Amino acid sequence: MDCNKFNKKCVDFCDNRKKVVTEAEGKKFVIINNSCKKFCKLVVDGCIFDNNEKKCDYLVLNCDDNIGYLVELKGRHLLEAIEQINISFDKLKNNFDKSDKINAVVIVSKAKTPDLNSTKEILLKKKLKEFNGKFYKKEKELTINEE
Repeated sequence: MDCNKFNKKCVDFCDNRKKVVTEAEGKKFVIINNSCKKFCKLVVDGCIFDNNEKKCDYLVLNCDDNIGYLVELKGRHLLEAIEQINISFDKLKNNFDKSDKINAVVIVSKAKTPDLNSTKEILLKKKLKEFNGKFYKKEKELTINEE
């Protein structure tokens, strides 16, 4: 995965830190990077895409293992978060190779149960499957170990 193909002004960081943190307003996505792989965190909303369309907040890339995470940190609206990830995925997918693994991460402050397994979520999971990816949704905080 070429982590240098994105606009440099959209890069929050690009280094080998042991703890990759994406957080906002009490919601947090953490990647434990004990192997000190190169990670880049890019701002999607307001930088990679600077328009009024819906889009996810961040793209976190594991440059060494070709793994990407589309990240949306949301209040209570799970379906809206999934829609934002779907739109971002469609706009960014040409930047990824089929050998890359692309995941989606939605962290909400509180999820309404009727939103579970919506058609939007099913569509997203189908898209991610093309890139061997997973969909993660969690309330408040998610921590993943990348070894």
